[in-house]
Amino acid sequence: MFTCSSCGYEANPDSSPACSLCGTKKPGASSTNVGSKPAKVSDDELANAAKLVAETASDAPVTAKASAKGKGKGPSAGGTAVAVETSTGVLRLRKEPADLHNSVSMLGALVGAIAAYVVCWHHNGHAPDNFMDALWPIGGALVLGAIARFAFTGIFEQNLTPDGRESFAGPGAALVGAGFLVFSIFAFIAGGRTANGPTPVTTASGAVGADGMKLAEHMALLTNWAYKLKADKFVALVKDKTELRIPLGSLAEADVAEIQRVSGLAANDIQRLASDDPYPGTMRLPDGFSIDAMIDHMHDAWGVQRDRESKPIPGKIRLLRRRLNGAPDEALTVAEAVSAASDISSALPAGVKLWIGVGMGAPHPNTSADHEAFVAALYDKYGPQQ
Repeated sequence: MFTCSSCGYEANPDSSPACSLCGTKKPGASSTNVGSKPAKVSDDELANAAKLVAETASDAPVTAKASAKGKGKGPSAGGTAVAVETSTGVLRLRKEPADLHNSVSMLGALVGAIAAYVVCWHHNGHAPDNFMDALWPIGGALVLGAIARFAFTGIFEQNLTPDGRESFAGPGAALVGAGFLVFSIFAFIAGGRTANGPTPVTTASGAVGADGMKLAEHMALLTNWAYKLKADKFVALVKDKTELRIPLGSLAEADVAEIQRVSGLAANDIQRLASDDPYPGTMRLPDGFSIDAMIDHMHDAWGVQRDRESKPIPGKIRLLRRRLNGAPDEALTVAEAVSAASDISSALPAGVKLWIGVGMGAPHPNTSADHEAFVAALYDKYGPQQ
């Protein structure tokens, strides 16, 4: 047995020249054989020193490289993000760049809303002032917002520096929100002035030179103005005890301005009603339009009736017009649900203009016996010729 003189450790003798516990040299061991303990301590000190140097150097080379590339202007001077090498050797950005998808989408939505609002204003001839007009900027915001999100986000991400992206996603988003607020307030005020303010002063120049009788016919059938009488020089229409006189013959600029002032119609509406096509197929049918009312009027005027003998067509109404003098019957159809004026074109007999069909189904709250007689004359005048 071997007993160490320093620590008292007892162990079987072995070939080691020193105690395996404390490293004290055994008696009689050669001076050239040194213990393992000093070597282990020396190795631990070297390892600790190397570890300290590595941890210190993990940050220092990044700063030096960034300074060398940016020539002392800082990490963001060159427009690139500075990465830091972690203890596991993975490069990570000091701060992830800001996401731009939502910011770009809202910017596109603001631009789309304003653009659609301007188009609606130009189309109506006045500031949008009802729910249907509000659908224009809402649709523009949705469409252009989606386009901007998927088409322009990448462009912004490639061309903006990290600081620029941070600013665009932060203060830039706040400015877009403020823009929506200002736009909403402006639209509210402009729409209110249009609804409650005076008639627009812009004269319907496109109606100058139009036939006054044609304008009176279109207004009597397509608006709430009802026919009252026809004199030698004018046709009188009435609405809520207000009388509108439309001169016969070619309309002068002063005549158009007076018609516009009394009727309260917008300039583009006056121009449309004075044209040969007062109700294009792309226009929505008027509020309160009824297919049943249109069929009833066609039955009284031209003998059109529901076809209950032929095989039904899902989603459509079969119609049949009985012709005189033994001519073949005319088969017609109309969809059960209609929205645009063109949807009723298949229900009209050959040769009947679209605006006549629209007028047959449109509501007329200001009717009278004289108005009904005038409208019946229009059905005969513009009805099928055979």
